[in-house]
Amino acid sequence: MNSQTTLKEQCIKLPEVKFPENLSLYKAFKKRESKRDMTEKEFTLQEISNLLWAACGINRENGKSTAPLLWKHHVHIASVYGVHKYDAEKNKLNKVLEEDIRSKMAFQDFVNKAPLIIILGVNTDDMKNDWLERLGGKDFYAGNQTSAVSQNIYLYAAAIDISTVAMTWYDKKFVDEKLGFTGGMQSFIIHPIGYGK
Repeated sequence: MNSQTTLKEQCIKLPEVKFPENLSLYKAFKKRESKRDMTEKEFTLQEISNLLWAACGINRENGKSTAPLLWKHHVHIASVYGVHKYDAEKNKLNKVLEEDIRSKMAFQDFVNKAPLIIILGVNTDDMKNDWLERLGGKDFYAGNQTSAVSQNIYLYAAAIDISTVAMTWYDKKFVDEKLGFTGGMQSFIIHPIGYGK
């Protein structure tokens, strides 16, 4: 079953992560780059599952992630069918918005063609450590954590020859309002992602 059918659903149980056996870490580093050339071809649920797990999925029995996370990371994906939130613990997608917001998220035309836009966010209200302000502040650490997740997305994309780019120049106010982010909950980076032309 492909994502064109299944992303219509409110709650989606993703397939178990299964990477192609020929993936190479060397290839991922060699080919890692920002690519804006992408088609509108949809991803399968298997591909979405692999991608989100690579970003910050659970890779150990103790519940720890593929990314170095001090605080919970909030990952959403926007598509033609609306916006889903990734539940890493249950390997599920839960729909939070019916509207297709992709064309209003950023200021560059290529973003409109991306079949998926990954939205990376952190709730800084969860960051209660007393050392934070002495060592850079909440936004500094949230940005660092988000960058680690972003790099995982880049490396996975490079390994399987798909296009992505990390964007901080996007309509953050629009995205955060549409997703109902309040208080310290905010997006930090978006990642349009798609097959290259």
